[in-house]
Amino acid sequence: MIIANPIYDTVFKYLMEDTEIAKGVISRIIEEEIVQLEVWNRELPKYRMDVNGLVTYLNFKAIIKKANKGYKIILIELQKAQSLKDILRLRTYWGLKSQSEESITVDGITMTITLPIVPIYFIGSKLKQVNSPLLYVHSVQETSRPQKPLDIQEEFADQLNHDAYIIQIGCFGQTVETELENILKVFNQNNRSDYLYMLQLQEQEVKENEFLVQLTDRLRYAATTCEILNHLEIEDEFERTLYRYIRERHEAEEELEKIQSSASNECKKG
Repeated sequence: MIIANPIYDTVFKYLMEDTEIAKGVISRIIEEEIVQLEVWNRELPKYRMDVNGLVTYLNFKAIIKKANKGYKIILIELQKAQSLKDILRLRTYWGLKSQSEESITVDGITMTITLPIVPIYFIGSKLKQVNSPLLYVHSVQETSRPQKPLDIQEEFADQLNHDAYIIQIGCFGQTVETELENILKVFNQNNRSDYLYMLQLQEQEVKENEFLVQLTDRLRYAATTCEILNHLEIEDEFERTLYRYIRERHEAEEELEKIQSSASNECKKG
């Protein structure tokens, strides 16, 4: 079975724009029952680019059924990036937007409520000390195999001052230990086909999970849609150009440091 590779922004956004799929993925990540999920528009671009990297944003408002009684409303912020540095740059933004207000009307009375934001990070690179593909960060750091406190502290997670869920795409292997890992095998880059935009999965292992069938059906459609394939080619060329620029800039900075260091040493000798 050939599916489009959701590590690419074009495919990732196409996959998550199906709110039923997004609800199924998010509810399994946060391990809470989402009864309603809708795209939430606010003053945050869905796609951001700078000279250091790329970050994709998708924002949702979720109504969650509490385990004990009643409901709660939270905001879900999906962020996908290749580099951890890109995520850390958002901490300044997070400090300003760690909560959001929304007006609701109940029995004819309009009131303003504060909604907490729960970020979910999909990252392509790996953390330094944690090899688990699934990480939950709160007062302590936990893996999801099953959830248990980690004996080590991870620098990236330590710099987050809020609860967060981290999906390390680069850490997915052949072994699947949880239902969530089984669902997220559609991100496993070990399944790459000869064509980098595509992944290849075994139909038999997909058929064993109804929700995984739903995921792969949408990704199979994406793999045959000309508009999406054209966007993938543009995205791939754009990223190659961007990272070539980054590499050349870093090389120039290193060369400048060498020249400055050499000049400084000459001055000391003189």
